[in-house]
Amino acid sequence: MEYLKIILKQIQPIHIGYKKHGVIAETRLFIPNFTIRGAFANQYGQKNNGDFKQANESIFNNISCFFPTFDKKGKEDNILFPEYKNGELYLKSENNEQYSEKKFRNEFTETLISTAISPQSLSAKDESLHEIDIILPKSKTDTKKQLYWVGVIKISENEKDKIEEITEIFVGGEQKYGFGLMKINNDYSNIEEETYKKWNPHDNNLPENMILRHFNEYKSDTKFEGTIEPIIEFNYSKENIRNGEGKYYITPGSKIFSVDRG
Repeated sequence: MEYLKIILKQIQPIHIGYKKHGVIAETRLFIPNFTIRGAFANQYGQKNNGDFKQANESIFNNISCFFPTFDKKGKEDNILFPEYKNGELYLKSENNEQYSEKKFRNEFTETLISTAISPQSLSAKDESLHEIDIILPKSKTDTKKQLYWVGVIKISENEKDKIEEITEIFVGGEQKYGFGLMKINNDYSNIEEETYKKWNPHDNNLPENMILRHFNEYKSDTKFEGTIEPIIEFNYSKENIRNGEGKYYITPGSKIFSVDRG
């Protein structure tokens, strides 16, 4: 197997769908593995005669969540990983660079306001106003702060050759507004297996007191600090890819205190 680090340079604003507050569609502050998997699978399918199914089932199945950094080399200790403290979300690096959720949103997000227009009157349709949070490629207060996003993947040797042709992807929703473009900022650099395991995207055998970097299925006797949310896992092996099963997952940034080991 090959273990690779992937660094994405954000070119356009991105919207990573999360939840709505009234008319406001809030964005996540990290990219879930299922979102990034779909983005890579889409580009792979376009380059390989529409073979989206294989890409989703195997090639990109072991990809992690992606997290922001200002370091174009994507060094581990400069990545801003989520972490909950006293019920609040922070983004924090091992070098102790830290953003509260509020501070990060103030510096890196804006709200796009749009409404549907009635073709008869050329006026706004009733109740059609909506606001979309977007993450900007650069800081609003310091343009030297360019956002990069880092994640890891486990693939077979022959699959590495297949994905190296992908040089850009489109991530998240609202692409009709010109959002989502990201460029591969490294040549899928190799990492050690132990480094990959630290990201732990599919391993349920977790050590206690671990801060998650991935979604972990919630069990009733698992104790943690953080949040859970329902997620539908799409089954791409069937014709209808929306035929998935919904489960509750503990989210990245949550701290596991005790684990149900079955």
